Amino acid sequence: MADQEISMFQKIWSLGNYHKLAAEHQIISEHLVAEAQVRAGQKILDLAAGTGNTALAAARRRAHIIASDIVPEMLAVARQRIDAEQLDGVDYHVGNASPTIPFPDGTFDAALSSLGASFFPDHQQVVDELLRVTRRGGTIGIALWSEASLPSDVFRAGQKVNEGATALDKIQPAFQLCNGDYLREKLKGRHASLRHVSGSYESCFTSLDDYVEEHC
Repeated sequence: MADQEISMFQKIWSLGNYHKLAAEHQIISEHLVAEAQVRAGQKILDLAAGTGNTALAAARRRAHIIASDIVPEMLAVARQRIDAEQLDGVDYHVGNASPTIPFPDGTFDAALSSLGASFFPDHQQVVDELLRVTRRGGTIGIALWSEASLPSDVFRAGQKVNEGATALDKIQPAFQLCNGDYLREKLKGRHASLRHVSGSYESCFTSLDDYVEEHC
């Protein structure tokens, strides 16, 4: 992303109480960390960490985590949550406009992202970078909304309403990465195995209006 687009996203995600929304997604990160078989002592990247859902789940398994995000305010919340549980082994990294993930090749045993991949404009670029920073034989785990889901519907509606907004136009729908053929094409044969796990969770509201008010 260009500097101005990073600045826009930083401003958007620093407004309001995002953690109130993100907290109900904690179960997604718990499942992701379990499916990735995160173990004590492993080096883990939590990419687009937000307020720390995946970092928190991995820290509970006594891994060593770098939580990386472009929004300092959200990482501050992540730090508060992790400190509140008296968990160790988490470092925090504020990203910038660089198209690369700023870590050396093969740094991590596992590179994970819970829903954050939804906001990377270039899927090929983020897949390439996740592969680069993960050691040979390591694990990449991405949790995404499915195509048939309310958040994906909201995304599509937002793109239509904001048609012409450069940054939004560039974002590829995250649910594309749930398509095996699409993901294999991005991986370009650089993987030993590919596993797709479907799941669901309940988010309870009294009405659709309440859901919109809470999430917008």
